[in-house]
This record gives sequence, structure tokens and C-alpha cells, in this order.
Amino acid sequence: MQTQKLKQKSLNPEISWKRLDRVSKIYLLGIYRDILANEQIKKCQLLNDRDVYFKDSNMTLQGTSISGLSSPSILDKPIIFNKNNSVEQNIDIFTTILAECYLRNMKNDLKVFKKAFPDDLEQFRKIGTYWVGHISAKMLGLIFKLDIDMNKLDPKKYGIRVPFYQLMNNSKYSKLKKQYLEKVDNHSIRLITKKSFILSDSTGARGIVNDVNSKERNRIRILVPSNINNILLFISKLTVKKINLLKSKYKETEKLNLRSLALICSDTDSPDGIYRELGWHPIEGYPLTPGCFILGSTGSLDLYCLQAKYIYRLSLAAQEEMKNSITSNIKGKYTPVVWFGALSLHALTEHKIVDTKKLSELRYNGDFNPKKEFLHWLNKEGREYLRGGLK
Repeated sequence: MQTQKLKQKSLNPEISWKRLDRVSKIYLLGIYRDILANEQIKKCQLLNDRDVYFKDSNMTLQGTSISGLSSPSILDKPIIFNKNNSVEQNIDIFTTILAECYLRNMKNDLKVFKKAFPDDLEQFRKIGTYWVGHISAKMLGLIFKLDIDMNKLDPKKYGIRVPFYQLMNNSKYSKLKKQYLEKVDNHSIRLITKKSFILSDSTGARGIVNDVNSKERNRIRILVPSNINNILLFISKLTVKKINLLKSKYKETEKLNLRSLALICSDTDSPDGIYRELGWHPIEGYPLTPGCFILGSTGSLDLYCLQAKYIYRLSLAAQEEMKNSITSNIKGKYTPVVWFGALSLHALTEHKIVDTKKLSELRYNGDFNPKKEFLHWLNKEGREYLRGGLK
């Protein structure tokens, strides 16, 4: 088997982006851009209209693809973490909420399944109605205690005359940074990277700042932690465990045996601005993802249902569904997670379009890397577009 893999690799040597000429690079980026444009259309089909038929549910049906249904979990109160909690306690609270959201939505959505897929109902009760959930970047910031009063972190207070942003991100200040972190004694800020700042949000959510109109609100920034893939892996596995422990809460879900659960995370910030700040250039193999910036995902690069293009589609759909993930000063409704399911039981159980056993695996260490994802596509599928003389 190993010999066969090596032989296959020698027949299809990995394409080096650096060795491609500029015309080929622009051509391939254009093809990939069109592939993502197709996903934008698919997203529109997914969220076209909510059918009044689903009066007992928040879900939207589209078809039998990997995004066959979307089902946002809607809460009347925001998730507020006690300031004295540890990160571990916050994760424990959040995963319990995720598990309860999954089961409650499943209970409600099974009423629709009973009408639409009566022959498959019992099987869906066993394997679950959703295979992936989307959570917001800012929610992860709150879990990891990265809602920070920037005034309290001013390096000048500790005798260091370097701006905070430069201190945390410029390697030439590594010794000063070490001294600073020892003096501040705040474990959470060790998770801060340049990307954390670029994606930070100055909007104070209820509970973070008691008085929404307070001046304190302007000083607080919700930053995003690093290593999102690893974080999602941990949250996914703990959530699956809790879903199976709590399944008897509802009669409709007591037969459930959830094997794994994919989690993805994205933000609505414009990717082009983020790319410029990070020094990522499309011509170097960093394709833009219009409409959202993807931060992380579980599941192997080789899983069909978790190809980068599908993560992009689901992220776009989720962003439209969860505009009020942590704060909702007008509607008073909160959406901490949006679930997605595939409606083809045959695709789930036979063709493994969604491999229900492998959704909680680590994608790779760190954060979602658009270049890594693009080059994976290039060497798996994109190489076909180079046939015919264009190299």
C-alpha cells in the first residue's frame, strides 16, 4: 500500500507555486475565484426563503447537499461569562450550552423531518440531524478572556516605552515582551497575535460592560485567540461528549449516538484589508474569500465535506444567520451557533459525503491558512487546469 502511494506521488509530483510563471498563477487564481463565486450562489440558494411550513423550527431546507439545511440556535439572553472564571470554566459552560442548543434544535427540527423524510426519521434520530456548527470569532475571544481594557495593558504603566501593539508583535522587542508579560501576569494575552489585533472589535457586548453607553466600552476590545484549529478541536470533542450525555433530556433525541461534529469559525471583517495588514498577497498563493475571513475548522483537509470551498459557503451562510452572536441591543435575540445538516441519508451512510466519524479531527495546528488550503486544492484538483500547455 505504501509503495503504491509513493508510485502515485512520483507520477503526480507536488506543484510548487514558486516555480509557476505569473500567467499560470493568475489563471489558477481566476479559476479558484470562480469556484468560490459558485459557493456564493449556493449560499444564496440555501438561505433564499424560510418556508412557513417550518413553523415549529428555525431551520431552512435547501436540498440534499452538504448544506441541505441550516438551523440557527436562537437564545433570549446573551452568553455572559463571570469575570472570575478561568478559561477552562468558560469552555465548560460554553460546550454545555452548545450541547443543549444541538439537542433542542434537533428536537424541534425532527418535527419537520417526520413530515419530509418519514422513512429516514429513525436513522436521523440515531446519527443526528447536523454535522457541522459555526461559532463566531468574538465568542472565542470572550471564552478566552480576551475582552480587554486596553488602558490596563499600557506598557508605560510598567516602565516600558514601547506601544503595546509593537511590543506584542515585533520580534526585536522579545526580551521586553517577556518582562512585560511577567509583570502583567495575564495568561490570556499570551494568546494575542498580530491577527488578534486586526480582527479585534471595540463593540462592547451586554454583560462585558454593564452600562452599554459607558465610556468604559470604548476602552474594551474583544480580541481573537490564536490556534483556532486546535481550539475548535477541543471544543468539538467536549461538545460531542456532552451531547451524548445529555441526549435523554428529550424523548426525540434519546436514541442519538453522535460520533463526531465539525466546527468552523469565521469573521465578517473584509479579507482584503486583513490580507494587506498580514502581508498576504494573492499572487503569492493567498486567494481572497469575499464576504468573510475564515479563522479555523476541524476535520482533515482530505474530507470531502470540509473542503475549503464548502467551509467558505457555510461561513457565508452562518454570517448571515448569526449577526447577533454576542450582542443584540435592538432585537434582544442571540445566535451563538448555526447548525448545518445534510439531508441525503444515502450520502451520509453509504457514499460518506459527510464522514460522520472523522469530523472532530485536527485539520492542522494553528489557524486556517488560505495558502495551505489553496495549494492543497491545486495539487489535488487544480493541476487538471494546467493541462494543455499552460505551465
